[in-house]
Amino acid sequence: MVLMEVVSKLEGKTDEKRRDEILKILQANGYEYNLERYSYAGKNGINIILEVGRGEKEILLISHYDAFLGSPGANDNASAIAVSLDVYHKLIEYSKRGMLNTKVKVIFFGDEEPTLTHSQGRLGSRAYVEKHHEELQNMIAVYNLELCGIGNMLGIWPVTAEIKDSLALEVLKKVADKLKVYYEEAGTLLGFFADYESFREAGIKDAFCLTAVPSEEKDLLREYVEKQSLQLIARNILALFIPKYEIPTPKLLQHYHNKEDKAIYLDETTLRMISDVTFNTIVNLDRKFRKKLERF
Repeated sequence: MVLMEVVSKLEGKTDEKRRDEILKILQANGYEYNLERYSYAGKNGINIILEVGRGEKEILLISHYDAFLGSPGANDNASAIAVSLDVYHKLIEYSKRGMLNTKVKVIFFGDEEPTLTHSQGRLGSRAYVEKHHEELQNMIAVYNLELCGIGNMLGIWPVTAEIKDSLALEVLKKVADKLKVYYEEAGTLLGFFADYESFREAGIKDAFCLTAVPSEEKDLLREYVEKQSLQLIARNILALFIPKYEIPTPKLLQHYHNKEDKAIYLDETTLRMISDVTFNTIVNLDRKFRKKLERF
């Protein structure tokens, strides 16, 4: 699977057509999926759910397929869709060896982006958490992919003091080290949100967002999101009314939530890097869980 081809298929399409393109890819590969319809906060939508493995415990890999108003949506978030599909393919092959002890769900949520009528967004993931609240106790980890196509390092967020002992985080960092993928952690980033928050709000602390970041601007990016977050919030709000409204931003964010979020700025190597880290993290977390079972 060429991941940039997936991005190109989704780029510039309406949310409904992006969903249709994902379904075409799934059908072409013979993958089984479930369309879970929801009605949340007065809006109807559809989440796409894939499963592999039969265990009681669950590891979730999540992303969203909708795009911000007026944006082609290449990096946000077609890049994550492409990576998730690649990870799912690898997990299918891995499970054929009988090695998978947990159930892994790959979920593509609808309506993550904020709108004039739903400023908090995340409708699809909030609807999922509400519908599946009894299953939350079985979740080992939630890995949320966002902005996976630009950069040569991994950003892990939000990592705060109370969750630094997370097994899901420990495994992720060890895998990155083993694969020689440089990473840095970030705390809560005002002005940024993603579907992981729906799970955090429901009490799942082992929920993290993974983002590709250009290493040459990591310090600038950190300073920007920590000290200029109010400007970013203002831009996201004003962009709903004024599509051409922009403020100076680091490279990674220059195309964020605007008309320039195009595939031409993304890189296949970056997508592969995030895919490799994500797949190996899920597999190694699954192995950790197996060893835990063997101790009893």
